[in-house]
Amino acid sequence: MKDKLLHIYHTYLNNYSELKKESALILCIEGLGAYTGMARKECMSKHPNGRMGAVFAAFVDGELYYTSHASTLPDDPQGSGEKFNDGMPIPTVQKGIYKVYSKLHKGRPALELGLGQEKIPVIRRSGLSTSTGINIHRRTMDDLPLFAWSTGCITVLEDRFTRIIEKIGVTKDGKYLGDKRYIGKVIIDRTLINSDLQLLYHNIYGSCYEHVFKNEVNNIYNQALKQENEILKAENKRIKSICSHIKRDIEEVIE
Repeated sequence: MKDKLLHIYHTYLNNYSELKKESALILCIEGLGAYTGMARKECMSKHPNGRMGAVFAAFVDGELYYTSHASTLPDDPQGSGEKFNDGMPIPTVQKGIYKVYSKLHKGRPALELGLGQEKIPVIRRSGLSTSTGINIHRRTMDDLPLFAWSTGCITVLEDRFTRIIEKIGVTKDGKYLGDKRYIGKVIIDRTLINSDLQLLYHNIYGSCYEHVFKNEVNNIYNQALKQENEILKAENKRIKSICSHIKRDIEEVIE
């Protein structure tokens, strides 16, 4: 896991040089998580492998802190919102890179994408849209029947989240350090979700699918891996050629 995260981290830095200036860089990589936790009964078909399929990772001054118990998707993707979102269609934050600030969410230290009422690009049933109040906050292992942990927010298992936000400066010695403090940037990436789930989400999100799941630089991580594999194949071919020449020379000497 650590090697994969380092690879993704350096690939983003190479493609977005401005990220090198950030003292804290957060990665939310859907598809790399442990797929722990259960969705609410009526939403299980939208999370068939488990509720938390993302890794939440923070790079702070060269150090890596992460958990595989997180989610970048709402409890009810493309839901109507009648039950838990005051009748407003449930938003899903689009993939991309966002500024994050400290915030209290329901009295607990958290993070917010954008500052205050800044509008963040999302997807709803109606198509491309915007939303305010997209947060990154704690959650329990399983979704709850009478409460939604996410109606658009990114959620992280509570004890892991508490430890990581201390590392990035939201809290110190367990004490919240204040609202609206710039923390760094977060990358939301969903390209590593497996093909079966991608097909499922393609059906759920329809024409908006690429805004949610296709990466800014056309599957940045997989492209980098493909390049590495091509280099390795070329090197193996070169080594085989050398070995073949050596073998032929030896056979000629023996003859």
